[in-house]
Amino acid sequence: KIALQSCMQLLDYDLALMSLRRTFSGAPGPYKWGVITETVCDLAMAILHDDEWGPRRLRAKAQELVPKREPVSNGTPLAQAKEQMVQSPVDPRGVVDVYID
Repeated sequence: KIALQSCMQLLDYDLALMSLRRTFSGAPGPYKWGVITETVCDLAMAILHDDEWGPRRLRAKAQELVPKREPVSNGTPLAQAKEQMVQSPVDPRGVVDVYID
């Protein structure tokens, strides 16, 4: 539930990024956790990229926990963004990735 409540929205792309990251005090994640997260990640990516899947037809029970879109007003001062160190994939269907530290 917390991951849904803290998702970041990319308004220009009509996308939301949700972090499912869990830390293990800097130690590598347990093997069983890695198997579970990689499987969930692969399944989510397969569903997102399946042309038969209709996100507007199938709704998750926890979907109402995702915060409503709150665009920043045009008058809000923003600093110049720095160039990214890595390229983040942007796909209108969504992208799923897993990182365990």
